[in-house]
Amino acid sequence: MKVSVRNEYGQLKSIILGRPEGATWPTGDIFFDRMLELNPYKRKITKGKVPEEVIDESRKDMLHLKDVLEDILADVPKDKIDHRITRFRKNMKLNQLDEISSPTGVKGIWKYLKKDDENSSVFSVFHKGTPVHVKAALAYNDLIKYFKQDKKYGFINDGDKIRWVYLKPNSLGLKVVAYKGYEDPPEIMNYIDEHIDHDKIYGQAMTKKLQMFYDCLDWGKPVDEEQSIERFF
Repeated sequence: MKVSVRNEYGQLKSIILGRPEGATWPTGDIFFDRMLELNPYKRKITKGKVPEEVIDESRKDMLHLKDVLEDILADVPKDKIDHRITRFRKNMKLNQLDEISSPTGVKGIWKYLKKDDENSSVFSVFHKGTPVHVKAALAYNDLIKYFKQDKKYGFINDGDKIRWVYLKPNSLGLKVVAYKGYEDPPEIMNYIDEHIDHDKIYGQAMTKKLQMFYDCLDWGKPVDEEQSIERFF
């Protein structure tokens, strides 16, 4: 173990980042930002306990991250933590959409649209560097028009709160899409249900954060014991 993961919050910071003390924390991340806000450096964190307030309770992946962190602080063996991680990933497809989608607000949505007079498609063209959640919001608006639901349902506009997900390769070529969580066209929700990419959602939300824990502990990668046994036979 490279650093102690007990008691001192400064040490907890090191185990999360895998960097020396004083390193800059990531910004724009609910888990890290809220943990930093609720636990200033002078405050100690009880071994094996992370405050519930640091987690967005609607996100199963954030609760999973908290559980793994608490296991590390409680000195739970690696094989037990591996099992927790692999079981969560396998069960992710059983979770409700709101439990795995990313919540955010959307601003400046229209400034990212690129004018393209030759584009006859209903789907928008973006400027380079358009944030992924903005692409998701614009994809939702495009789908409303694609499914001819614009007279019945409203578009996502500046200032709206949305949730968004990654999509598997599909015939429409959309990589992400948002939804509002209320008054959404059934056609869009069915499209999301059919094409949602659980593996990518897990990878983007969890893999890097979990791997930071494992790297600091010299643990390599989480091992799926069931798959290892299957390979053996």
